[in-house]
Amino acid sequence: MMRKTKRIGALLLTFLIAAAATSCGTNGENGSSAENNVQNETSSGSSAAGDTGERITLTYYCGLQAPDVYTSNAEMLCYQIASEKTGIDIEWIHPPKGQETEQFNLMIVSDDKPDIIESNWRTFSGGPDYAIETNVIQDITDAVAQYMPNFSAYLEKYPDLRQMVSSDQSRLYCVPYIFTNTPDSSSEWQSIMNREPIPETYVGIIMRGDWLEELGLEAPETIDEFINVLTAFKNEKGISAPFSTTTSFLKQSQIFASAYDVTSDGFIDVDGKAVFSPIQPAYKEYLTVLNRLYTEGLLDPDFAAQDQTTNQAKITSGDTGMWLGYYSSWLNAFYDQLHAEDPNTTFNPIGLANPLLTEGQQLTYRQADDSYRSQGAAISSSCENVEAALTYLDWAFTEEGDLAMNWGAEGDTFEWSEDGWPVLTDKVINDPDELGVATAITKYTRKNGPLGMDYYNRLILGESSGTEEGLKGLAVWNSERNGTRSATIPLTTATSEESARLSALSNEINTYVSESYVKFVMGEMSLEDFDSYVSTVESLGLAEYTELTQAGLDRYYNRQK
Repeated sequence: MMRKTKRIGALLLTFLIAAAATSCGTNGENGSSAENNVQNETSSGSSAAGDTGERITLTYYCGLQAPDVYTSNAEMLCYQIASEKTGIDIEWIHPPKGQETEQFNLMIVSDDKPDIIESNWRTFSGGPDYAIETNVIQDITDAVAQYMPNFSAYLEKYPDLRQMVSSDQSRLYCVPYIFTNTPDSSSEWQSIMNREPIPETYVGIIMRGDWLEELGLEAPETIDEFINVLTAFKNEKGISAPFSTTTSFLKQSQIFASAYDVTSDGFIDVDGKAVFSPIQPAYKEYLTVLNRLYTEGLLDPDFAAQDQTTNQAKITSGDTGMWLGYYSSWLNAFYDQLHAEDPNTTFNPIGLANPLLTEGQQLTYRQADDSYRSQGAAISSSCENVEAALTYLDWAFTEEGDLAMNWGAEGDTFEWSEDGWPVLTDKVINDPDELGVATAITKYTRKNGPLGMDYYNRLILGESSGTEEGLKGLAVWNSERNGTRSATIPLTTATSEESARLSALSNEINTYVSESYVKFVMGEMSLEDFDSYVSTVESLGLAEYTELTQAGLDRYYNRQK
């Protein structure tokens, strides 16, 4: 707990000391010498360029991270460093904005594909194994072991990740985008080899902490306590929407659903068995709570129809005391906005964990994205220099490559704090183009690509105000108190034979479930008709839908780690 508090403190100081920060001459890496040697093995790039030092050029296809900021990845500092260190030049190919799908479909049937192609290969029609078997991309399992010592060492250290990023036939098919974090046991920032793959929760409950204080209320923990607080907001503050949100956030956050050990929609993985959550008896209890909130005037009567803009207007106007959203844009940003408009405002939003059914309950399911974000860089069937392509991609998993991809260049875009954590410089924080730090950093570093994304970097980019409540809320949302696992089944893939059928079944079943969800909450369908609703879901082909989902889940667990 002390380390988390220290990290929050470091984040709050970042924007005050960045311009004056000085390097400590350390990166906080506490890894073993063997791990450090692996990380430095390909940093010089000699393996790629060859003993003659001749430069190599590869073609690389991917969408632009920030098309309004630059026109090519060649302009990004991290990739300029990558080419310098590896001796490999990249000819970047970016699809025009809005034409990504069309361009990708044309490209993959070409006989002259780019050497490296970024995409969501896990959801490629037929799955990554089909992409290999139809000569779109290459099976790189053996090549990774031969040419990617750093990435290979990372997979060896975290075998669960290897299972996640492998195909159903246990092939490696891309270099993945992985979300990573310095372990809680470390007091210093860690580079890639010692940053653990983590699922990330970024949507949660936000409540008017100043209203709680004003009314003499404690932050609620149980469902009954939440109802009592919302009732007080309604009666004492005279508002019509004590809890205002959108349907998408209501479902995504898993609020109230997790208290009943179900999820708001879709399948859950119960000891390796695919279970369709929306027909479980406990799901009826979850809907009963939402219906009570709606009936008693505690849930916004407009929740089903309103968009985020309407929802946000109610927050800034003081028409609601609880909402759902992201810690940066729905908590800190509103704090900044309202305090800028009125420095004397008491507005103080805080982040809370999902409600418990009973005190001391351990929640299971929470909103969280998997550590592997499904995106990755594959080696196309047209690539003739696989060694160079993988050497280039492996550099992001070296210590210097990890720093460049996440933070840029020391002394330019970041410095080291005295306690061993990266700190962005004034060049990024006070961008001359006034882009804002989250956009300005995209000039220099890569996000959402084939690398180990540093969660601490994400925190830095999201923390732009003087309040620490955003970081505290995010810490609560990501804690075990809020749930021990993602509210989705593992990252399974469908075969080409399964894909079309799964799509048809999913569309019909989930459309009916979503429509019924809103009707149950608003009382347009009686909860006494829940059994009839379940029968309708089953009649739409749920047995086949479950069978196909189970097949994918079985294949996932049969993958070699």
